[in-house]
Amino acid sequence: MLDIKNICTLKDFIENDEYVIRDIVDCNAYSALYFNLIGAYRSYNCYTESSDVIDYVLLMD
Repeated sequence: MLDIKNICTLKDFIENDEYVIRDIVDCNAYSALYFNLIGAYRSYNCYTESSDVIDYVLLMD
């Protein structure tokens, strides 16, 4: 299990297409978007993307 916190953009992380984030992303939008994401499991690539930053990561089983 990967433990990733405070990522501004996840593009370099989800290049692989082998990971799915299984927790809901906690977004704090001030000067930049920050993401607190926990629990990346090897599975399908499933996320939504807005411009260059990820707004939400879908909760998958």
